[in-house]
Amino acid sequence: MIIEGLESETPPPMQVAAWWVLDLLAAERVPWWAAEWLAQGHDGPCLRELAGLGADDTRRSRDLLPAVFDEIAVVPPATMLDAAEVCFHHLARLCLDGRVDERWVAGVVDQVLCAVDFADDVYEQPLAGAFGVDEAWDDDWAGVASELRVLVRDACAAQLDAAGPPAVDDRM
Repeated sequence: MIIEGLESETPPPMQVAAWWVLDLLAAERVPWWAAEWLAQGHDGPCLRELAGLGADDTRRSRDLLPAVFDEIAVVPPATMLDAAEVCFHHLARLCLDGRVDERWVAGVVDQVLCAVDFADDVYEQPLAGAFGVDEAWDDDWAGVASELRVLVRDACAAQLDAAGPPAVDDRM
């Protein structure tokens, strides 16, 4: 699942919307995130209902998300490319801020690329250059771990440079 390794992070609503579009959402975590969003100042009856659900209410969590996004004025990405760009920007920021490690980022990049069936537009994103690095991590032929970390960090920096400033603050 896409958020393994992010248990302590509460992703911003736009990131959750991107995972939802890409069908990479860890629905069991959504009620916790909704509770965090309430604490951050978002509000609405659907958001409150979502925050009150249990981790096993994954179907209801998914069903409530469109109404929650509407309540908190989050417009989910319109295309898979847009959703992948949101994910890649978020991943790059997390990595360069030191909140996740480079190997984990490379693994999530692989998941995003698989979700979009390796669409050319997504594969052309700078962070897509980290594709396959997680599998190469244990292989001596692929380079030492420090070189792989640099490769991923460089791809993260290029992703942020290419994207410009985020439309919304993704550090919430």
